Amino acid sequence: MSPIEMSPLPFLVDATRGAVLLGLALAVMPLLRRAPASTRRLVLVLGLAAAALVPVASRLAPAWRVLPVAELGVADASRPFAEPIGDAIAPPSVEPVSHAVVQAPPTQVALAKQSFPWGPALLAVWALGASAVLARLAHGLAKARGIARRATPLSLPGITATLGEARMKARVCVSAEVDVPAVTGVFSAVVLVPREALEWSQARWRAVLLHELAHVRQRDCLAQIVGQLACATHWFNPLVWLAARRLRMERELSADERVLASGTRPTEYAEHLLAIATSAARLREVPGGALGMAEPSQLFARVEAIVRPHAGSLRTSAARGVAITASAAALLGVVACVTAGKEGPVAAVAANPSGSSASVASAPAGASIPTSASAVAVATPASLADLTAEVASVLGAPADRLELTIDRDIQTIVDEELKRMEDEWHPLAATAIVLDPRTGEVLAIHDPSTAAAPRVSGSTMKSLTIAAALDEGAIAVTDRFFCDKGARSYGKEILRDASPNEWLAVPQILALSSNIGASRIFDKLGGEALGRWLRRFHLGEAMRIQLRGAPVGEVPPVIADGSLRGGALASGHGAAMASPLQMAAAYAAIANDGVFNAPTLARRARGADGGVRFEHHPENERVLRPETARAVMGMLERAVSDEQATGKAARVQGVRVAGKTGTTDEESAAGEPRAYASFIGVAPAEQPRLVILVGAVVAAEGATGGKVAGPVFARITARALGR
Repeated sequence: MSPIEMSPLPFLVDATRGAVLLGLALAVMPLLRRAPASTRRLVLVLGLAAAALVPVASRLAPAWRVLPVAELGVADASRPFAEPIGDAIAPPSVEPVSHAVVQAPPTQVALAKQSFPWGPALLAVWALGASAVLARLAHGLAKARGIARRATPLSLPGITATLGEARMKARVCVSAEVDVPAVTGVFSAVVLVPREALEWSQARWRAVLLHELAHVRQRDCLAQIVGQLACATHWFNPLVWLAARRLRMERELSADERVLASGTRPTEYAEHLLAIATSAARLREVPGGALGMAEPSQLFARVEAIVRPHAGSLRTSAARGVAITASAAALLGVVACVTAGKEGPVAAVAANPSGSSASVASAPAGASIPTSASAVAVATPASLADLTAEVASVLGAPADRLELTIDRDIQTIVDEELKRMEDEWHPLAATAIVLDPRTGEVLAIHDPSTAAAPRVSGSTMKSLTIAAALDEGAIAVTDRFFCDKGARSYGKEILRDASPNEWLAVPQILALSSNIGASRIFDKLGGEALGRWLRRFHLGEAMRIQLRGAPVGEVPPVIADGSLRGGALASGHGAAMASPLQMAAAYAAIANDGVFNAPTLARRARGADGGVRFEHHPENERVLRPETARAVMGMLERAVSDEQATGKAARVQGVRVAGKTGTTDEESAAGEPRAYASFIGVAPAEQPRLVILVGAVVAAEGATGGKVAGPVFARITARALGR
């Protein structure tokens, strides 16, 4: 199984969002230099809170894809890595084998060299730094709480009078463990004073208590914790430390403003502040869970602000506070929602059956998609109306009472990318299907008639063969099979691979798409079991989908053990016939932890009387054990990620993709050669949301599933997931 891949992109995006918020908060400080310190404090608190929340908010908020970015990297489809290997090696000159259209993997079988796991590495480094900051915060809170618990409560007439003047409640305690007044406690405030406070004048007591109670009123202990959480989240960003340091200054200036607003003369208050700061021979550091009144590094700026205030008013009004808070919340929402997306807009709208509309997602920047409106095929109202009419006819319900499962944006993406493929490969027929594996809902379908037509599927069948053998207990993931150096004899007939593989493990057989390896697995499984398992995946039966005249497909009633016919069928080149819809549904079962749900185009339909005629409920039929499904998903990841894998062109940067290529030779009614090239993929592999099949019948030489369908899958996936 492939090692877990994790993209560093989400970390970098969150870091950028946090930097934007913190940069804006710091940038407005010079503009607010004549505003009250309480205003600057509020802006900084909200900026730090937004920076701490943005990783969560960006995942909960809807994505507004308005930032043009280059199309994310997809493997070069022009290289001869697909199945069969292509022009790099000439195919063996042997007589054709009946019922066995032979495909094979690339020449080399060495496992891919994994690139450095930047995602996990960055996560580990970030977690280490965040843990250090959080540990420091926890230690400070615990230390401050211990000091408050050990302190001796004071009850003096001056204290009671000042508390009454401020109309606030707080415990005032004396402690030998502090050198300057401090306040701690988020919900139950404790004002700590040094032993020298017992000798203070009543005027000094009043100034100190009013200052500390201002912190309590402003919830500055909570703001301190919020700032530290932001520092933990963005510890690598110098802006967060600058903002936290600036907040410490502004909260003290804001508290000073409240003392001056109570009638205390500025020069007298400055004298009290200097006397408190210089009373101790050595100032011990105030614990991180408390707010000290007189930090030496702040004294000069604070005294200057006290004796020469710049603010026109001493406090922030309630209306101004509400406006600032609302603006900060809106800014957080915008920064959290905006993400890298498509360049646009495309001047096209897709309508749903009810008549509402939504803007069409545009193509990634840098993609060579035709720009003229006539050159782009989109999900037009007419095509959706035709599909709606057909589904409604099958269900016997009025079209205006039908709710399709189609996602209009994904449908538009699919149609645009199929048009791009048609311009490049000129297929005789093409289809694409997008399924939600959790429900079986068809989110998009291009050319339903082609999607429902049974055909020989090609090497996408190998995944089902391996899943059946694993679940049956016929093989284990670690088993290795001899692949006859590329040619396996069945009497006078030969089953070939395009490269001379020797011993391959099961994951390699799938990643390299070895026909002989699949035939060896078939030998272990047996013909009767293979037929039974293909029917268990609902191949060879009438599809339960709302399309008229959908063919049934075929699974041979008898498959002889150890036969060439059976080996070819197990590798995807035999007499079994399945529609793209059936194959997509089978892969959806693997992606859904082994639980099958029949595909559906209708979510709900009502009759003319308003009664419910049809309502889709996932059947949740278990066809594979969960551990089997997960093992196959791991192999399918390697079938895309390994260096020699046939599905390299289906990679999507920042997304773990699992999938399999398929290529089969066909003939037209006139005997003209052509190929059915397909790719079935799952994304994201770790938490499947989409199963996407792309298939095309192509007459061009060298057309394979990896070259034709893989890149289309990658582009659809990248756009559908907003990558």
